[in-house]
Amino acid sequence: MWRNLLTSVCLLAMLCLPTSGQETAPPPEVSDVVAPAETMVAGGPFEQADPAKAVTISTRWEPAEVRAGEKAQLIVVLTINPAFHLNAYPASMEGLVPTSVIVAPVKGVKVGKPKYPTGKPLMMVGLDQPVKVYTDKVEIAVPIIAKAGAIGPLAVTVNWQACTDEYCEIPDSRTIDVGIPVVESAPTGDEESGNAKPRAASGENTIAAVPDTWWITALLGILGGFVLNLTPCVLSVIPIKILTLTQHAGSRGRTFYLGAWMALGVVMFWVVAGLPMALISTALDPSRIFGIWWLTVGIGVIIGIMGAGIMGLFLLNLPQAVYKVNPKADTPTGSFIFGVMTAVLGLPCFGFVAGALLAAAASWPWWLTMVVFASLGVGMALPYLILAGFPGWLERIPRTGPASELVKQVMGLLLMAAAAYFIGSGLIALVQDAPYIGKELHWWAVALLASLAGLWLIVRTFAITPGIGKRTIFTLVGLFIAGAAVFYAITTTANAREAYQLKQAALAEAITQGGPMPLITTTWMDYTPGLPERALAEGKIVVMDFTAAWCLNCKALKAAVLNVEPVKSRLAKEDVVSITVDLTSTNAPGWTLLRETYKRTGIPLLVVLKDGAEPWLANGYTSGDVINAIDGKNE
Repeated sequence: MWRNLLTSVCLLAMLCLPTSGQETAPPPEVSDVVAPAETMVAGGPFEQADPAKAVTISTRWEPAEVRAGEKAQLIVVLTINPAFHLNAYPASMEGLVPTSVIVAPVKGVKVGKPKYPTGKPLMMVGLDQPVKVYTDKVEIAVPIIAKAGAIGPLAVTVNWQACTDEYCEIPDSRTIDVGIPVVESAPTGDEESGNAKPRAASGENTIAAVPDTWWITALLGILGGFVLNLTPCVLSVIPIKILTLTQHAGSRGRTFYLGAWMALGVVMFWVVAGLPMALISTALDPSRIFGIWWLTVGIGVIIGIMGAGIMGLFLLNLPQAVYKVNPKADTPTGSFIFGVMTAVLGLPCFGFVAGALLAAAASWPWWLTMVVFASLGVGMALPYLILAGFPGWLERIPRTGPASELVKQVMGLLLMAAAAYFIGSGLIALVQDAPYIGKELHWWAVALLASLAGLWLIVRTFAITPGIGKRTIFTLVGLFIAGAAVFYAITTTANAREAYQLKQAALAEAITQGGPMPLITTTWMDYTPGLPERALAEGKIVVMDFTAAWCLNCKALKAAVLNVEPVKSRLAKEDVVSITVDLTSTNAPGWTLLRETYKRTGIPLLVVLKDGAEPWLANGYTSGDVINAIDGKNE
């Protein structure tokens, strides 16, 4: 039973496998870049470094000459100024901007996923765990296959964020053009002897289409397909199918021959099932699909429904005509159709998993979809092929019972977990698009469940009673339950949207025209252009904290200095207006203030403004420094 559970986990793990359309962990690091075992600790005196000299970029090819149709590597070398470090890829903490390399595709060139080295652990003050960074010199390898006559050069974009022990620079990027030294492939020994084998077309050997880890996906698919045989309505028919083959064959050799055709039929069923999703995925952009909130939520809902189905909440029944198809298994063609129908008749048990895969595969590249579905077919067909060769093993097949039911339940719960991931991702995108809806989402959950309750009441009423009166009454009750919940959710959301829009409009008007909206002195206000000037005009002391989600030093300083006594109480007094200048987004208006007004490029930065006095600026500070700056003792 525990083996069954393990293989169940493997099947559902495919839903979270890395794909070319999602942010994923990189392939193994470049072999000649090794992270040391020691952990560095940030510290030392603060010194402003020149951000223009933070990173020097160079490239080289391995081998030096790129042979047409053969694998090569473009090595992007980042030489890092000793005063800085770069965030490693992938980001080791939420909010960090990782170092990355993007090679724009050009005609005749296949580009693979960059291979990033492992970052060095760096312990930052105020954090309880190290972050991964790059220092000194880093080499990032990009697999390339170019055919003869490839059009170059390649546009190589490097993204990074340089940080010191005290502050972080603005996230930066640079694009350089790299030529492709393509030469004709050298002839092989067979070609020189006149017995050359046909060389694969240049498009056939693509790193970008089939990464080195594809076989892991295939292996997990085979294991997942095998575990589908353990579901009750499939496990019980395996002996019947093999005995049928044995009766028709008459000999062990022919039984295996016909069993191979039957296994091929099972595989073909899964291949055909995957074709629609493979075709759909070619028309979608996997890198952007999860930004469409309703599509991502829809995928999660479908997977959730399938998970509920496999746990037994509802059954998938096939038309009776399907059960009447009974092909003879005495010929290869008949055995092939016999295998297809074997897979079809198992749909009531494993169709829920197939449906969930169909939903998730909408965001996969076409080749991954076909690998998953074909390998599922291979895994499901394996028992038939093995037992056709060794019919005597039929006695060892376990019987259906509590263990097979437990397998279904665990698979259902894992599908629910995958559904939660997709639904959660979609809701995050929704809240970012419509911030006002964040506090109303629970009402939409209530509306959804109430709607399902009302619909279920209507459906079951029609099934239980033929009476027109009762059907009418309970239909109206069901519609009222669903309608009332949905109406309330719509109303509360509309009110929230209106309130949000009015608040934003009033805030903008107050800032630009000096309206009646009062300045808030008891908590931090969000920066908007003109707000500091208005606060100074009203005789306030302005404290501005330049920060960002990716700035670990900013978070540490705020937690250690600004959010604790005695600074916390001083900032809350009526003569101080505290402003958070959030620079997480590259389009944030605070960037203009940082660059043009204060001539700075890095954060953290704390600015204290008093009417008629020079601004007080500091990248690093203590509680005493802040109190003295506010009270004018640093003047």
